[in-house]
Amino acid sequence: MSESISMVQITDVMVHPKERTAYGKKGIFFQMASRFLERYVGYDKEFLQAFGFPNERHTRLGILLGVYGRADKMWHVEWQPLAHAPFTFYKNKTILHSDATLTRIIPRLWQRMQGSLTHYLVPKRDTGYIIHRYFQHPEIQYQVHGVFHRILGHCKGVFVLRPHENSSFELMDLMADAQDMPMVLAFARYEVARQKGLSLFSWMSEPMANQLGKDAKLTDIQVTVPCITWTPCLTPEELQGRWWLMSGDTDWR
Repeated sequence: MSESISMVQITDVMVHPKERTAYGKKGIFFQMASRFLERYVGYDKEFLQAFGFPNERHTRLGILLGVYGRADKMWHVEWQPLAHAPFTFYKNKTILHSDATLTRIIPRLWQRMQGSLTHYLVPKRDTGYIIHRYFQHPEIQYQVHGVFHRILGHCKGVFVLRPHENSSFELMDLMADAQDMPMVLAFARYEVARQKGLSLFSWMSEPMANQLGKDAKLTDIQVTVPCITWTPCLTPEELQGRWWLMSGDTDWR
C-alpha cells in the first residue's frame, strides 16, 4: 500500500563570490544549510527529508560538512528510435491542455503507478502537477502523448517529450503501471522516429535506469541524489535503492 510523505527539493544554493573563501562550518554555505534544515527538515518537522541533484563536487562538500550523504545517483540513459509501431492494437496521440481526457486519465494512471511502485519514492504526479509542470511552463514547449487502445480507447500510459536542437528528444516523464512502462517507453521511441529524431534520452535514478535501460546506453553524469544527515530523519542508507526519479523531477530541465 502506498503512503504519502512530505519532502523538500533543494534546487539551488547561491553564495556571493566574496564569501566563498570561507570554508568549513564558518562558511555561509554551511550556516545557511544547517539553519534551514534545523528549522524545516526531520522527524516532527514540516518535511521528513530533503533531496536534490548536485554534482559530485558539491556532494563531497556536503558530506564533508556533515550536512548530507549519498542516497542514489542519476544516469544519462539513451535509446535509439524505433522505426515501426511497437504494438498493433495500440497507438499514441498528442494530448493538449484543453483535451477533456486529461483530467480523466491522469488520476487513473497516477493511482496505478503508485500501486505498482510501493517500494519506491515517487514524486507526486496528479493532474495539477502535470498541468503546472508541462502545460504552463513559461519557456519550454513540452509534448504530452498518451498511449491508447485502438478499439477500446483506454489509456495505458502517458509520456512527455522535450525536443532539443540537436535532433534529440528528452523523455521528461512517464506515467503508467510499472508493468506497462516498457510498452509506453517503446511508443516514446517510436514517436521520436516519427519526428525524425536521432535519439531519445533521459536522466534516471539508478533503480529506474536498471529497469528501463536494459537496451539503452547508460552514462554516469556525476550527479547524485543526496539526503540530509544533519538533523534526525530517515537516513540515506534507509533510502538507497528506493528513488524513482527522472528528468522532469529535476524541475530545472
